Amino acid sequence: MTADTATYVSLQNIYQQQAATDLQCVQAHAHQVCSASSLSADLVSADNLKLFCKNAMNLEVHEYRPLEYEYQPETVESSTLSAALEDEANSGTLYVMLRAAQAYRAERSHWPGSEGLEPEADVPVFKQFVNEVLKELNMNGGVCPVSDDIIHEFCRWGGAEMHAIASVMGGIASQEAIKAVTHQYVPLDNTFIFNGTSGTTSVLKL
Repeated sequence: MTADTATYVSLQNIYQQQAATDLQCVQAHAHQVCSASSLSADLVSADNLKLFCKNAMNLEVHEYRPLEYEYQPETVESSTLSAALEDEANSGTLYVMLRAAQAYRAERSHWPGSEGLEPEADVPVFKQFVNEVLKELNMNGGVCPVSDDIIHEFCRWGGAEMHAIASVMGGIASQEAIKAVTHQYVPLDNTFIFNGTSGTTSVLKL
């Protein structure tokens, strides 16, 4: 393979000419859309159109579900949660227990197992909250899919905030904030679960 300046410049000119042609086509279409919608023809600047054409191959459309949907039995994606309850990362199990822990704390003003008592004291009560959450999500089929061992371990956690877990979650949250501010890269879609025991992550579109 050989290369020389003249060939490189010629190839560069071909790409630039094609880019200019594409820009003109997109600009003409944008003007048609603006005209049909009774909008100003210069609503989109030439610089923005050029930037759009340059990055069009990397653009994606994402439809996000409102947060309230996962709290309503009629709109929650039960099939997604059912599959997550069976995965090896325990993402569905952690989601259910976090929801149950929030309800527990809202009613009792403390996290399960955080009052200095033995974790066993809160396990039966916390299990009732887990079953209530499953019922709200149309997932209560008679047998609780969350094992007693995991519920016991969750109570043993007692609301503790471990620095290693906090640093990971803080880093992920800051990345999402940067995405939102800069309008670059694809944000996480819906509910993010991090399992600190296995070091695995999951995103549940509920």
